[in-house]
Amino acid sequence: MVEDNLSPHVGVRFTVPKLNRIQSKLYPVAFGTDEPVLLCAPTGAGKTNVTLPTVLNEMLKWRNKATGTFAMDSFKIIYIAPMKALVQEMVGNFTSRLSILGIKVGELTGDSQMTKAQIAETQIIVTTLEKWDVVTRKSTDTSYTNLIRLIVIDEIHLLHDDCGPVPESVIARTVCRMEQTGDYVRLVGLSATLPNYEDVATFLRVDTKKGLFYFDAPYQPCDLQQQFIGITEKKAIKWYQVTNTVCYKKVLDYAGKNQTLVFIHSRKETAKTAKYLRDTAMEKETITQFVKPEGATREILTEEANNVKDPNLRDLFSFGFAIHHAGYRERTEC
Repeated sequence: MVEDNLSPHVGVRFTVPKLNRIQSKLYPVAFGTDEPVLLCAPTGAGKTNVTLPTVLNEMLKWRNKATGTFAMDSFKIIYIAPMKALVQEMVGNFTSRLSILGIKVGELTGDSQMTKAQIAETQIIVTTLEKWDVVTRKSTDTSYTNLIRLIVIDEIHLLHDDCGPVPESVIARTVCRMEQTGDYVRLVGLSATLPNYEDVATFLRVDTKKGLFYFDAPYQPCDLQQQFIGITEKKAIKWYQVTNTVCYKKVLDYAGKNQTLVFIHSRKETAKTAKYLRDTAMEKETITQFVKPEGATREILTEEANNVKDPNLRDLFSFGFAIHHAGYRERTEC
């Protein structure tokens, strides 16, 4: 049980009933110190919730013990997400959890602007990398950037992505500003597992003995099994055919029982593989194992397929197949 009497309202307490293994290990540093933090953990391991203790830790500094109220105009917290969809999700998340404390959360993206008045009355600003890069690079109004005390960068492993220069610039600019002004800004990086996590920690000015946390496969939220299948074909075309045949057999084993994710090595092959699975299922008359023709699911998928703009996805959707790759991400200007 984690319980902190932070609420400005008498008799109301902010309660989180249980922390998982990863959150429990981070809590003493996230809430009890101002150390920069880099957390590397598998997808679904609860990284995002680690943000809350760091937010509460910062808020506690601005709390009047006598009245229980906060100096809301004295601090700003920035949460940087890689996609606009995630920005909207986090705005709702923070609002539902922190509004009881009087905290206001704002969304700042290319599609959602904030006026100076809105920024002034907002304590947590959720934004995208590209938008925050523009704000910090071009802004002449430092009335609120000088109040920033905590910056959380979600999915910081995108340093290795095509958009890598953007988070790199944002972090370097923040560190440079700290050195020039002497005003400390706590940096918190959230990432999937990284091979060079120590290098990223150094870049974030994280003390590897205090603020670096790395959790690998044993901390997966669900147990994973590995099975290796050897393919001896040398010629590319035959290798591709055998690979697809094996993939179809494996996917069919779970058809109608569980959802299945197939990871492909390129964007182009993503659609090709999905169409192969669909076409093979139709040829072998096993397509009904994926989506029953008389069920409501097929009717819903067929109806929703009409709203899909991508031709490949529209062609597959009604049969219970879908595709996704980085080209579908709702990024801003990257």
